[in-house]
Amino acid sequence: MRGDEYHRLRTAFLRLRAALRDPNTNLFSYSLFLDEIRGLLSERSRIGVLWVSLGDRRLVETVYGWEAYDRLLAHAAAFLAGSRTKELPVGTIVATAGVHADTFTLFVPTDHEGREPDAASLTAMATRVEQGLEENLIKASAPRMPGPSGVRVGAALLTDNP
Repeated sequence: MRGDEYHRLRTAFLRLRAALRDPNTNLFSYSLFLDEIRGLLSERSRIGVLWVSLGDRRLVETVYGWEAYDRLLAHAAAFLAGSRTKELPVGTIVATAGVHADTFTLFVPTDHEGREPDAASLTAMATRVEQGLEENLIKASAPRMPGPSGVRVGAALLTDNP
């Protein structure tokens, strides 16, 4: 491959990667991980999916401005990314639902014991994430900013069933 061709392809790759990375949370959109998720499903019969919403915290943007809301989203993303041992098993993929989205999608390939997740273990993870994130966001809220509640975490099992 010629040097010019390499640089052209590298530039195209970096543009695409930047289009899939949320600059506020430093997380990538889940669409970047679709091949990895397909690979996980070829190795096992199912993986867990957690969908995380900050609930009525969207009101923070209305009352305090987009900067305050972006800080809240960044804080939530940092908590989720750092949860990969306590609330979530190692190997969990943490992503945004899309660039500039205010929801997160987590793909959980195993439970804490390394087994395929089942409904019970996934529900327990969802509960831990919901409670941990809610507590963390309340602590992170500015003193003058009310800490509206409503973190919601949905859970489902994803299977490859053509």
